Amino acid sequence: MEPVWLKKRREEAAKEFARLPIPSQEEFWRRTNLSRIKFDSFTPIATVLNGAVAGDAARRLPITITVSGELLYGEKISPATLEADCKTKGVILSSLSDALQDHPDLVQKYLGKGFEGRHEKFLAQNEAFWQTGAFLYVPQNTKVELPILFASHFSGENKSAAPRLLIILDKGAQATVVHYASSETKEANYL
Repeated sequence: MEPVWLKKRREEAAKEFARLPIPSQEEFWRRTNLSRIKFDSFTPIATVLNGAVAGDAARRLPITITVSGELLYGEKISPATLEADCKTKGVILSSLSDALQDHPDLVQKYLGKGFEGRHEKFLAQNEAFWQTGAFLYVPQNTKVELPILFASHFSGENKSAAPRLLIILDKGAQATVVHYASSETKEANYL
């Protein structure tokens, strides 16, 4: 169950999303013609918590890398894996939905920080409708030696997803994050 503060933010963002127009060919969108996208032809994904197994994120990569931790998110979410040394240092890696339950103060303090005052259609859409995502917290003056891997994977066709990543590096903290996105086929349409 989502906390009241998040429900309120989602409701406000949904109203803003409905009110704002689709961006035109203004400077930021000058190379993307959004009028060709048929937004109503996509169905939102249904997320299955713990529908994947530990290690599924690395198995999605076309190469092999050594990581400090990993998490697969998308339609299926894997349990996070994290080196014992990172856990000892207070590093937290989880799905965003788990972080809402286990670390609500951190999520409330940082979710959406940096986007205040930006009234953009797709930011509002993500704020209102995100349904999957990942969370990483690295405490003050902590260095994560090897990369943290986030992988998102989507199957089916004509699906839409509004994933959200919340990465918090406290003062003096250091980490490298690798993000890899994949789908079942190259030909399918995803949004």
